[in-house]
This record gives sequence, C-alpha cells and structure tokens, in this order.
Amino acid sequence: KGRSAEIGKLTVRDIMTAPAVAVNVETSLKDLCKLMYKLRIHRVPILQEDKICGILSSLDVCAAVSRGETLD
Repeated sequence: KGRSAEIGKLTVRDIMTAPAVAVNVETSLKDLCKLMYKLRIHRVPILQEDKICGILSSLDVCAAVSRGETLD
C-alpha cells in the first residue's frame, strides 16, 4: 500500500526521459538501433519536417528482423 501511494503522487515529468530524443525519417535503422542501445531507450519518435509522424519501438525492430529484414 505504501508504494502505490508514492506512485500515485508521481507525474509524467517525474519519470520521463529528458531531453526528448527523436530522429528524422531518413535516419538509418542501424543508426537508430545504435542510439537506442546507447541511451537505453525502447521507443523513439520519428520526425518528418519537424512533426512527429510515428514512433518506432525496439519491438518494431525485432519484428522486422524476425521477418528477415536486415539493418543495412
């Protein structure tokens, strides 16, 4: 009960990754994977003309690799 009371007081700001990390749609998948690994993050907003057009997750990358797609 004590821990759930603490969690109830948290805001998104308290636990978010900052500063925000985003990449351009032209970023290679290989470079994105390196960035995600280096920063230990699992989701990255994708920008096109400075607007978010999607979010790529580590699970999305795993799915692509499992289908036989390569990072090159």
